[in-house]
Amino acid sequence: YNYVPFIYSRKENITIINNTILDYIKNFDSKGLLEYVSKNKLTTCGVGAIVVAMEICKNIGLNKVNLLQHYNSCDVNNDYENIVSYASIKFG
Repeated sequence: YNYVPFIYSRKENITIINNTILDYIKNFDSKGLLEYVSKNKLTTCGVGAIVVAMEICKNIGLNKVNLLQHYNSCDVNNDYENIVSYASIKFG
């Protein structure tokens, strides 16, 4: 897709991005998440659905986030040229 947000320290930079996104989710900060993704031109798949889920949870009084699993494709295939991150999150 020719999307290369950084050339060096790819895994470290991906970790920073992922942790920041996960922090926004853990804090139910929909606005902050959308601003962060937009400002940094991130290709975060499902960000709209994530925000909808966060807002629904807030509206019905759910306030817990459990990170069930998180890893990057480079953890599996050692390809640091094309990295995709995966996270499973349970709201409750």
